[in-house]
Amino acid sequence: MADSRNWNPTDEGEEEEEEELDETAYKSAKDAVLFAIEVSASMLTPPPTSDSKKADTDTPASAALKCAYALMQQRIISNPNDMMGILLF
Repeated sequence: MADSRNWNPTDEGEEEEEEELDETAYKSAKDAVLFAIEVSASMLTPPPTSDSKKADTDTPASAALKCAYALMQQRIISNPNDMMGILLF
């Protein structure tokens, strides 16, 4: 019975509340993704023709935009509150 006098139930309640606050702060965090794509003359020229079936037919700028679009679709589904954008320079 001597051990039961040292136990203070208010101490445990405070620790649990602190843990819950930390979790809610983590869940409300937002991410921001910005795709910066350089649109120069070399990015707009199509690749040379090839006999291979796997050869790229898109310009590098178009391929970069398609990649950004695909990633943005995935991110919207998994994290709808995140901010995303494309910067063309």
